[in-house]
Amino acid sequence: MDEVKYMMSLDKKELVGHIRRQSSCWTRGSSKYRGVTKNASSGRWEARLGHFSRTSCRYLGVFRTEEEAARAYDIEMIKCKGMEAITNFPLADYAVLSVKREKNTDVRKDLPSL
Repeated sequence: MDEVKYMMSLDKKELVGHIRRQSSCWTRGSSKYRGVTKNASSGRWEARLGHFSRTSCRYLGVFRTEEEAARAYDIEMIKCKGMEAITNFPLADYAVLSVKREKNTDVRKDLPSL
């Protein structure tokens, strides 16, 4: 029942993103998050944007935790797509307008402190 209440509180775009993240059709590789994979040799988590701008993927870096990598992916997606971005975590977790304006390449600087 808590899931229904949560979904009722979302706007249309957030709801679509939430449903997509829950979809079994969404390939996730070794991670439960979009844009995140585990590096087999180091055991650390990598983030990348796949097939960005019809080129090969954009590498975002290696992170200690799966969640940090997922947030780095989200921040880059927000920079590219703004409010249209499909993210791993709700857009409400990010200051979307300030992330969109910020065009730096170091996504670690933009990660929210948890």
